[in-house]
Amino acid sequence: MNERALITLGLLAAALTPGGPGKGMTRLHEKMRDYQAREPANAIVLTVLGAAAAFYVAERGRNPKVTSFYDALVYAATNLSVGYSDIFAKTPAARPSARCS
Repeated sequence: MNERALITLGLLAAALTPGGPGKGMTRLHEKMRDYQAREPANAIVLTVLGAAAAFYVAERGRNPKVTSFYDALVYAATNLSVGYSDIFAKTPAARPSARCS
């Protein structure tokens, strides 16, 4: 299934959520906050896994150094610790903005 189909399905699911998409996102946000409050270390794990997933989606097929989710996980984990890796972002979606305001 391609990315557009997944995005479309996600938007349809959000639109069909009782109370509208905002209500569903609010409930999800509250559940995640409660879960992380109970287990603080999980916030770190979720951050690293989420960053790796986003980096993998942005870079796969465009960056020869990112051939698996593991490569993206190494990139995300090293950026949150020592900052050393031989993997660099190639796409605009994966690079941090050069303009800070």
